[in-house]
Order: sequence, then C-alpha cells, then structure tokens
Amino acid sequence: AYPQYALESYELEAIDYLVKPIRIERFLKAVNKAENYLKLLQQEGNNNSQIEKIEDDYVFIKADRKYFKIYFKDILYIEGLKDYVVIYTGDNKIITAMNVKTIAAQLPPAIFARVSKSYIVNTLHISSFDNELIYINSHEIPLGQSFKDDFIKQHIDGKIVKR
Repeated sequence: AYPQYALESYELEAIDYLVKPIRIERFLKAVNKAENYLKLLQQEGNNNSQIEKIEDDYVFIKADRKYFKIYFKDILYIEGLKDYVVIYTGDNKIITAMNVKTIAAQLPPAIFARVSKSYIVNTLHISSFDNELIYINSHEIPLGQSFKDDFIKQHIDGKIVKR
C-alpha cells in the first residue's frame, strides 16, 4: 500500500514489492520471480550437498568420554531412547546423549531416512520392507505410519521394478 517503502524492501533482500491495488498480472510476475529464486537456491543446495557427500563420509560421535569416528556406510540404523541414541554398526553399538531429531538433522538425507519417532535407517542396508517393518540383516525396524509416505517418496519410489 505504500510505494515509498519499495526501495527499502530491496535493501532487506525482498524478492519483489507489490503496491495496492494489485493487478493479477503483476501478482503472477512476483510469484514467478519467487519460484525462480527458490529453484536457484535448491540447485545451489544440491551442488553443495554433493560436494559434502564426497568429502564428508563420516562423523565423530562422543560416547564414553571419547570421540568415535563412524563412517556413514557402516551405520545400519539408529535407535532413539528418550535423550539417548544407540548407533548400530556391523557388530558394535555406540550410545550417546542426543535425541533422534538432533542426529537426524546432521545426517545426509540421501542415505538416512527417519522411519518412526524412534528410528533412523541407513537406506543402503535395507534388505526388505513391508507396510509395517523394515528389515536390515536380522533386525526388524518398525515403519511408523506418519513417516511411511516420506520414506517411500524419498527413498523407494523410482527404485521399484514393476511388472
């Protein structure tokens, strides 16, 4: 409603500025500009994450008063127990004071999937799955209904061979 603030809006990194009365053509132009900007940001994010995946294929986890180097490829799954998580690797379990949400935010989403409130799985190690369970070796991990759609959309769709 105030054209005198248009210049100031660009100093605040606004994508566009509309003045009332808003014409539909002008509104659509602003929406298209915002969509294009979002696509550019997503492309930059994808390029950066690919570089990070190549260089960063491990994390250090503090447990028992020392830091353990854990390669992403070695993690089978992660189980949350209130304010602790148990990281299961081939034949080891590492317990650390952290919640599932915190560790999930720090793992690469291309490899790890949150499949329930208490579990994160390494998709590279999934042997099979059904509507209720994910199987990794001899382990059965519950597939939560509220996480199921995202899991299938992000990690399974496009990889299922159909008749």
